[in-house]
Amino acid sequence: MWMKKVILIALFLCLAGSMTCFADIIAVHEDDFEDREIGSATEGWLWNDNAASHEGLYAEFEGSIVRQHTGTLRSDINQRFGYKTDIEMTGNTSEDPADYTFELDIRNLEGNWNPHLIEIFVLTYNPEVGGGTYGFGLPVLELLQEDEWVHIEYNLADLEENNKTWWEGTDWSMTSPTWSYEIGGPPWPGVEIEEPWTQVFLVDNLRITMFGEPPEFAREPVPEDMSVDVVRDVVLSWTPGIYADKRNVYFGTDVNDVNEASLDDPRGVLVSEGQVDASYDPPGLLDWDQTYYWRIDEVNEAEPNSPWKGKLWSFTTRNFISVDDFEDYNDFAPDRIFDSWIDGYGITTNGSAVGYSEPDFIAGEHFVETTIVHNGSQSMPYFYDNTVAGNSEATLTLTDLIDWTDEGVEILSLWFQGYPPYLGSFTEDPAGTYTMTATGTDIWDTSDEFHFAYKQLTGVGSITARVLSVDNTDPWAKAGIMLRNTLEPGSKHAMVVVTPEQGVSFQRRTTADSGSSGTTETEVTAPIWVKIERDISGDFIASYSTNGSTWTQLGTDFINMGATVYVGLAVTSHNTEEVCEAVFSNVTITGNVSQEPWMDQDIGILSNDPEPMYIVLDSSAVIYHDDPNVSTIDEWTEWRIDLQQFADQEIDLTNVESIGIGFGERNNPQPGGAGQVYFDDIRLYRQQAP
Repeated sequence: MWMKKVILIALFLCLAGSMTCFADIIAVHEDDFEDREIGSATEGWLWNDNAASHEGLYAEFEGSIVRQHTGTLRSDINQRFGYKTDIEMTGNTSEDPADYTFELDIRNLEGNWNPHLIEIFVLTYNPEVGGGTYGFGLPVLELLQEDEWVHIEYNLADLEENNKTWWEGTDWSMTSPTWSYEIGGPPWPGVEIEEPWTQVFLVDNLRITMFGEPPEFAREPVPEDMSVDVVRDVVLSWTPGIYADKRNVYFGTDVNDVNEASLDDPRGVLVSEGQVDASYDPPGLLDWDQTYYWRIDEVNEAEPNSPWKGKLWSFTTRNFISVDDFEDYNDFAPDRIFDSWIDGYGITTNGSAVGYSEPDFIAGEHFVETTIVHNGSQSMPYFYDNTVAGNSEATLTLTDLIDWTDEGVEILSLWFQGYPPYLGSFTEDPAGTYTMTATGTDIWDTSDEFHFAYKQLTGVGSITARVLSVDNTDPWAKAGIMLRNTLEPGSKHAMVVVTPEQGVSFQRRTTADSGSSGTTETEVTAPIWVKIERDISGDFIASYSTNGSTWTQLGTDFINMGATVYVGLAVTSHNTEEVCEAVFSNVTITGNVSQEPWMDQDIGILSNDPEPMYIVLDSSAVIYHDDPNVSTIDEWTEWRIDLQQFADQEIDLTNVESIGIGFGERNNPQPGGAGQVYFDDIRLYRQQAP
C-alpha cells in the first residue's frame, strides 16, 4: 500500500494508572472499496450543469480499488463538481460530536488547478424533514499535486466549530443509521478559469469511529465531570449501565477514598448501597467552594461481571451565592427576561429596555444575548436612552434570595461589557475643506464599518472630491467618495477610495448583504482627485485624476439602486484600535440634491454615549461606579461593591427585596446619551477575591 501524508489528525488519550480507563474506539463504518466492481459508477453532482461534466467510477490504482472522480471544466463559467454518498452506520450510540472521528485518504491526480481545493461535509439523517440532512463540514483543504496521498482525520466537534451546515433543519440525530459524506471539488462558484481542463481526484479508505464509554458502565454524569461553580443543593444523576438493576454510590471529598472504596472497605464514602434510582441527592447543602468526588458502581447480581466499577468523577461547588446568572430565562412568558427585570417600557421618564425586542426566532435569536456572554450561555442585553427620559433603570424583584448576609458574604459582584465611545467626526474648517475621523474594520465583504458624511441625490448625478490626505492606520485604510443605497451596513454602494499604500480603488457591492468587488490602480497616493457618476441606465463610472481635469477611468458597473441614494464622503481606519483622519477639498455634487446641509454618522459601528452607571437596592440605596465613562468599556469587566456601602444607607441586608441597574443621575435626571451594555453573573462573595 502507498505511503500517506498526514495533514490533519485528532488524538484521543486514555490516562492509565490507578484510575479505571474507559477509552473505547468503535468502528461504526469502514469501507476500502475493495468489493466494488472496477468501472461501475459512483454518485456525482455538478454545481452548474452547463459549466462542467462529471464522471464517477470505481477504478484500480496501484493495486487497490478507489473512487475516481473526473470533472471536465469549461472556462469563464461558475462551476464545481463532486459527489454525495449515503452510508450505513452500525453501533453509533452517542449523540456527542466529540465522540466521532471521520477519516479518509484523498489524492489530487490530474488537472491545472493547483492547489486542488476540497471541501468535505459529514451529514446525518434529519427525521423532522423526512429525509433532508444536516451536518458538519471540514475547512477548505488545499491538496497539492505531488503524486502523494493525503490522510484526512478530523473530530466532528472540530467540524461543528467550523459552523458548516447543509440543507434543511437544525435538529438531527447522530445515532441515525444513515449518514452521508460529500466532497466538492474546484473551482468554487464565482471563480473563473482561463482555459478548459480536466480535474481528477481519488478517494479511498473511508473510516468513521466512535470514541466513548462501554454501555455497561455508568456514564454521562450530571453535573459533568470536573464541573465548577456547581450549586450546593445539586442532585447527582447519570445514565445507568444497560445490564444493571441496582447501583452503589460512593461520594466524598477524598479522591483516593472515593476511587478505592468498596463494599468490603467503604472508607466512609459508600453513601448508598443497592439503590434502584440513577440519581443521588446529598443531604443538606454541600460545603462552600469544595471539590467532591463520586463514583457509581453498576450492579446486577445475576451477571458474572457485576459489579461494573465506575469512573471517578468530580465537581467543585460555588464560592458565591448567585443573584442572577441569566441562564434560566427563555422566550416564553413568564420566563422572558423582561418578565423579571422590569424596564422602562411605556414609561416616558425611564429610558431602559431589557432584552431584544424583536428576535428572529427562526434564525436562532432570542430575547437574551447568547453570543456576548461572560459565563454560561446567556447574558442580559440592556439598552439605555437618556436623550429624553433623562434616566434609565431596570429592576429585579428578589423572591428566593433575601438574606445578603448568608454564609458571611460581604461583596456584590457583577460583570458588564459596553461599546466604545463614538469616535467618528466631520468638520468644515476652513470653508470648503473637510476633515473626517473614523474607526471601523473596513468597507468590504458583506458588511461595512465607517464614518459617512452625506446628502441625498435623486436620479442621475455625480460627486467629485480631492482627497488631500489619509492617515496610515492600515495599508488599506480608505478615504473617498460614495453613492449608497441605504444607511444599513450591508447596503449596495459604489465608491472610489484612496489608501495609504494600496493605491486608488473602485469598490462596490452590487447586491445587499453580499460580497464586494474592486478594481485597483496601485502606486497612486493622496493628494488625488476622485469622481464617481451614476448615469440614466444605472451604470456607475469611477475615475481618478492627478489635476482635476484629465481623468483616468477605473471601471464601470451596473448597480440597481433606488431613485434616491446617499452621496458623500467615506472614511474607515481598517483598524478598530486606531482612529483614521482624512482631509478633503473641492467637493462637488451634481444632480438633484434634496438634502442640505451635510449629515454624518457611523455606519455599522456600534458605540455608546458615556453615562454614569449605578446599582440601587430596595429603590433607595444607590452606589455609582467610579468611572463616569463606564458605559464605554468594551470588554467584560467586573464591578465589586462592598455591601457595607448599602448598609450605611440603612438597607437591611438580611431582607433585600430588589436590585436595580441604572444609567444617568437617578435623583437628578438630565437629558443625556444612549447605548447598550451587557450584564452577566450577579453574585455575592465573601470578602476574599473569588
